[in-house]
Order: sequence, then structure tokens, then C-alpha cells
Amino acid sequence: MAARSWNRSWPPNASGGFEGLTLFLYDPQSHQWSQTYADRGDGTFDPSMIGEFKDGRGELIGQGRYGGKAVPMRDAWSDITADAHHFEVAYSDDGGRHWQPTFIAALRRTGPGL
Repeated sequence: MAARSWNRSWPPNASGGFEGLTLFLYDPQSHQWSQTYADRGDGTFDPSMIGEFKDGRGELIGQGRYGGKAVPMRDAWSDITADAHHFEVAYSDDGGRHWQPTFIAALRRTGPGL
């Protein structure tokens, strides 16, 4: 498996912001990615999300909590270029037939990176 990780940090805002670590692992036999997030606030790992990137889009699905109940969650990447991408987090309350976004971002590289 190949692995890549990075810190994700957002400046504090009215809700306090968040800071954590995201770990991505790739399984070359299944062509699947797993994503695991650890939040600095509570020091725990969220359940892993599993999926793939193909045809210019990445989609990873897993279980999460929204509104106090366990629901399917989806992280999706699209409009991917060398320096930017669209990112969306969504939940489903009907088993994955429909998705409700909870976070949407247009992300752009601002420096040379690591």
C-alpha cells in the first residue's frame, strides 16, 4: 500500500474551527483508497471512508454521524487540476440514494507545498 498524509488546519471562526490529520492509503490490488481523519479536538479517529478516483472524480463512502444519528457519509473531489479542486462532504438519510451537502469548498494551492 502506498500512503500519503497531511495536516488540515482551518483558522478559528465563530464555531472555533477545527484542526486534524487526514491519512489516505491506497490499495493497488483493489484500486481503492481509504481515508481516515483524526480530530485534534477529541483525539479520536473517525471511521475510515473507502472509494476510488476515476474519470476526474473521487468518491469515498463511509459511516458517520449527522444530527445525532449514524448515516452514510460521502467525500467527493471533482474539477481536479494540478493546483485546485472542488471538495464536498455530504450525508444521506435514505441509504445513499440522495446526498445532502454539509461542507463545500473550492480549494487552490497557494504555495509550493512540501
